[in-house]
Amino acid sequence: QNQTRLPVDRLPKQYSPISFMGAATGQPIPGVITHSFVHPSTLCSRHPMRIFLDVYGQGGDSGALVENTPDGDGVGIYMGRNRLGALDEFEGVAQALCQAAYVLSTDLFRL
Repeated sequence: QNQTRLPVDRLPKQYSPISFMGAATGQPIPGVITHSFVHPSTLCSRHPMRIFLDVYGQGGDSGALVENTPDGDGVGIYMGRNRLGALDEFEGVAQALCQAAYVLSTDLFRL
């Protein structure tokens, strides 16, 4: 199988277009980054770094690779959704991929 290194977006920007393919949803879910908490100078695990999205999947989609579109750089690992206040509205949330790769001491590849 052909493997290529997966480029990782170290500092994802607000309003950047993204998509992820949830296993349960079974189709690409396109959206944008609404905001993020990514520390600019450390990847320490004491500071969980999150990417927030204007879209979310369904149960079983967690673990999906969130990618910038159209370049395909990895942004995060989809975790699920958060309720926005007392409203019946939600946002998607992902673990920052740069921090996950650092904490796990792993190189990332695309198959």
